[in-house]
Amino acid sequence: MNDVKPGRYDYRSRIQVPVDSPEAALLEYLKQERHLIYSHKEMVLSALRAYWLPFAYADRQRHGAPVAQDDLKRLAQDAIHRLKQQALYLQEAFGLEREVDNSWIGSNQLIRQDQNTVHSEAVPSTNHCPDNSESNGN
Repeated sequence: MNDVKPGRYDYRSRIQVPVDSPEAALLEYLKQERHLIYSHKEMVLSALRAYWLPFAYADRQRHGAPVAQDDLKRLAQDAIHRLKQQALYLQEAFGLEREVDNSWIGSNQLIRQDQNTVHSEAVPSTNHCPDNSESNGN
């Protein structure tokens, strides 16, 4: 029986780690959805996008999908922007001194070409995916 809605991609993962490991603490935090802003799904997808989305589209391109080189560069720039924002968020959340000059955060505003809007939020967001497959919904 397939209970996936038409037009939705279903992905499931089962991960087993030692109970006393850092990974277990992380997975428990995600599972409990204790973050004030992001759901479990949004946290996972935001991290995956920042680390791996440009590579996923490059792989699609290598396998014949029509992905423009400019789009790949934009995806890479967006991933770098997200990672820099996360670094700033960590520094602010944990009271760390800025060891690296983060002046690029303010001037590195991201323009989403499909909507001509500027995004410069202080924490990572999930609104910059080029295929418009936002993490809303289940």
